[in-house]
Amino acid sequence: MNRFLLFLFLSIILLISQRGNAQERMNKIAVEAFYKSDELSVATKNYSDRLFDEVFPFDPAGLVNRGIDKLRAGFTKEALKDFNEALRLYPEFAAGYYFRGLSYSELDSLRKAKSDFHLAIDLDPLLVEACNELGRIYFDENKIDSARQVLQHGIDFYPAYGLTYFNMGVLEMYADHGAKAVKMFQEAIDRDSCFINAHLGLSLVYLERENFKQTISNLENAIKCDGTSAVFILLKGFLQKLRGNKKQALADFNEAISIAPEVAFFYLIRSLHYIYLRKYHEAVEDLLTVHSLNLDKKSIKQKEANLLLDNYTTALKYFGSQRFSFNSKEVALLEEGICMLIINENSIAEKNFKKILDKSKESCALCYYLTGLADENRYRNKSAIQKYDATLETDPSLYKVYEHRADLKIKTKITDYDGAIADYSEVLKREPENVQLQKKRGELHMRMENYNLAILDFNIYLEQDSLNLDVLYNRATCYEVIKLYENAIADYTKILKEKSYDLGTRYRRAACYYLSGNKEKAFAECDSIVTHNKFYLEAFNLMGAICLEKEDFKKAVFYFNKALKNNQHYKEAYFNRYLAYVGLQYYEYALKDLNALIEIDETAGLYYYYRAQLKHLLTEKSACKDMEKSIELGIKVSAEEIAKICP
Repeated sequence: MNRFLLFLFLSIILLISQRGNAQERMNKIAVEAFYKSDELSVATKNYSDRLFDEVFPFDPAGLVNRGIDKLRAGFTKEALKDFNEALRLYPEFAAGYYFRGLSYSELDSLRKAKSDFHLAIDLDPLLVEACNELGRIYFDENKIDSARQVLQHGIDFYPAYGLTYFNMGVLEMYADHGAKAVKMFQEAIDRDSCFINAHLGLSLVYLERENFKQTISNLENAIKCDGTSAVFILLKGFLQKLRGNKKQALADFNEAISIAPEVAFFYLIRSLHYIYLRKYHEAVEDLLTVHSLNLDKKSIKQKEANLLLDNYTTALKYFGSQRFSFNSKEVALLEEGICMLIINENSIAEKNFKKILDKSKESCALCYYLTGLADENRYRNKSAIQKYDATLETDPSLYKVYEHRADLKIKTKITDYDGAIADYSEVLKREPENVQLQKKRGELHMRMENYNLAILDFNIYLEQDSLNLDVLYNRATCYEVIKLYENAIADYTKILKEKSYDLGTRYRRAACYYLSGNKEKAFAECDSIVTHNKFYLEAFNLMGAICLEKEDFKKAVFYFNKALKNNQHYKEAYFNRYLAYVGLQYYEYALKDLNALIEIDETAGLYYYYRAQLKHLLTEKSACKDMEKSIELGIKVSAEEIAKICP
């Protein structure tokens, strides 16, 4: 499969699966459908008893029905109360266990959910919905055999229910049992000829086998059931392309666009096909359409189209506004060059742009810019920067080029952070709402140790996206460096509300507690860290340091031992343990730790200085040599100390 076809294939699979990682196995694409049955809503309003009907207190069915209403409205905990009461009145009520299991599943209490689903199945083997939900949980836990067993139970007791066959088909697809998956999907279709997801599942199995004819046949069956499914038609067009049916492929792409003319991604796919057909004018028109559509930020398809063309957005828009200033030959060269850029044929693109530059009486800002993009694609960053310089000299209104130039100034070996900051600032003058640039500029200020300026940029960004964990972490780091520990703790706490398992952030918060004087909280935080990860040596070391400050030397040694058990080259823990041993007057042990430190780092004069002091205390003759070595390595020692050690 050539590069163009591979690109097109991955693009469409990306669209169907709505995933970003095109390297995952194709047979996992349909797995998401396994989770989408009977998804429960999330409450967006406050709960009130007045929203739901009164139920006779001894009516189990009425209680379950009211619980179902609450569950659908998103009031899961309130629904549980009704289900519990119904089951107290009628412990053999299978449906009650099923719906309570759904509630537990919604609350991620999976052990309780599994127990309830098992009870529901035991009481009513025909309650096949419980089999499907239980299978879903086992599938999520990667217990494939258990999931298969419970789904087979549902099939055996209620063979007319197509969804169970479909779920079994997804499971077999995931387990790489293609033939079994085909059989299960076909069983689902036999029970419902318009089971769209089953048709898609069959298509994916055949597509993985590169049986394009059968894949197309199954897609056509799905299209017969839902003629408005533009995605299926788009994929059918791609498969026609793989089979060499160029005209039919184009016809399918056209039909998909006619059904969903608002989806920019479809135009992107058709533009790539036009490039393959060498219809560069039509391809560029489609690329321009991608950016002329009203963008919907919530649309995953739109985001994917935008991502694939991100580097070319400004160039395409500029071409659209400037193309009437070129003659027909130049327009044709530009259109072909732009298309070559899109499919990464950068040498051909560059030749086209240079032809115009060589013949043009006036400098061509667009040509410089496009040539810069070609250089950038080939990682010729310094050359690209020069092209962007020429672009901005020719037409300063192309302010978005500043952003490209800034990005490259950071990537080049000569990291021009000042220049990059200046370029980002130029764009922000025109687009103060572009918070992504505030983030980029903040990161650069942080690298240059301009922490206050970095915080200002991060503050502006967080006004738009208050839960961006990377930016929160960066701002917290800046606060920590400038010793605003309470502010840093606040940011680390926000992160931990979203990622409670992030031990790195938890340790940083512990360090800030310690530095702000709250030793008790710092110790408790570290204790929590080492409970989850007994190899987190920094936490053991900090716990030891806190004990050291309290002059609880034995306990301090205990924690430093823990740290050094995990890393025999941890200098800070060795030095801290040396101090603890001195506090205990275990001078021989303290000397061993200094010996270990010098063995790790022979250039640290401070270690020789302390060893000289300790050896003098132990009346060792070599103390004077250590003192002389520390002076040689840059440690300033008073004459009185020298005379004391080296009489």
